[in-house]
Amino acid sequence: QMALSAVALLVGGGLPTLIAGLHYEPEHSLAINIVSAVFIFIYFHLFAWAAYSRASLLKWTRRELREQKQAAEIEKRRSDLLLHNVGPDRMIERLQAEGALEPEVFDPVTLLIVDFSDVSAAAEHLEPGEFVDFLQHCFQAFDSICARFGVEKVKTMSDVFLASRGMPSPSDDDAAASLAAALEIREFLTDLATSRAASDSFHLEARIGVHIGRIVGAFIETPKLVYDVWGEAVETLFRVERAGGHGRVTVSDALRRAEPAGFCFEPVGNVFDQDMVAVPIFDVERETV
Repeated sequence: QMALSAVALLVGGGLPTLIAGLHYEPEHSLAINIVSAVFIFIYFHLFAWAAYSRASLLKWTRRELREQKQAAEIEKRRSDLLLHNVGPDRMIERLQAEGALEPEVFDPVTLLIVDFSDVSAAAEHLEPGEFVDFLQHCFQAFDSICARFGVEKVKTMSDVFLASRGMPSPSDDDAAASLAAALEIREFLTDLATSRAASDSFHLEARIGVHIGRIVGAFIETPKLVYDVWGEAVETLFRVERAGGHGRVTVSDALRRAEPAGFCFEPVGNVFDQDMVAVPIFDVERETV
């Protein structure tokens, strides 16, 4: 546009002057003025067109940059959402900051599990949409409840919700916060069962377990990125949960010995670890004043 304006200036101003100097004759002054006017008219139109084109180009460029920025923000939100479903948020943040994470040992970590019962039978007899909507509604509620207590989802496995508190850094209130989250999840499920019974809708019972111990955690690419945890503590957590009953929060003796304040523990038996050593288990409730 600038080059075009320079050409227009030359044509509109310089050329009429040159013509006038080379062919000036008094009796032809009217013709020269007409020619000059025509060139000036052309010049201003070319200048105006160049200015309009430049403004249009700038406007288009700004719109393109704005759309690209919006697309990038949408893609980032989608990427963050996908990463949120891969593993605990704190581990995701470290992965994004450091680019890669080696497998790590976390000790102690508090683990919370919610396991629905009779899922296979329900999936067989219900409409797929109804069944999946129920699980999604529950898992989203669990996620929201856990977030309020600083407990982070590790993963979901079919009908199982697994969460943790204390990765990467444990704190003194991990056990108490995890128990508070577990009891609120139980309350949510109780209320949900009541409302679904009133509308004659199906409902799945669930067992809830909490344990504390040593685990190994790592990101695995298979080729999808997933986060997983392993260790005797994970196995013990499953045993504790399976030994519990529907509508109860069952915990291990290790969790009880962490002495979370504000809770009372009722012995309900034992489970056996991989070495066949008896591990006492307890149902937990909030202390009543």
